Amino acid sequence: MTTKPDWNTFEEWWQKYGPENNIEHYVKWLRAQITYEIYGVMLKRGFLDIELVDDMMSGPVMMYWQVSKPIIEGIRGMGYPQFQEHFEYLYEEINKIVAKQHPDFEGALA
Repeated sequence: MTTKPDWNTFEEWWQKYGPENNIEHYVKWLRAQITYEIYGVMLKRGFLDIELVDDMMSGPVMMYWQVSKPIIEGIRGMGYPQFQEHFEYLYEEINKIVAKQHPDFEGALA
């Protein structure tokens, strides 16, 4: 089951949930982003095994990245080009495994 966000563009999300208008929501969103960023750094530096990460949380990583990607790209466009680069790395590495294990999954990139 997928839930469609209640926004369509980064600008709409920023107006509704950005730090100036909804700091509580923004902090909750940022907390999750930071968690995935940390996993990405640990994976990239060799402290985590990608197979273990895939077994533990491939679904949430895939889903959260796909929902967050337009927001991350919007923030990068505001002058923070490195924002969530390790979360993106985590997603790409897990996506490689998902694409092999589940070739029919439409969310995976071949």
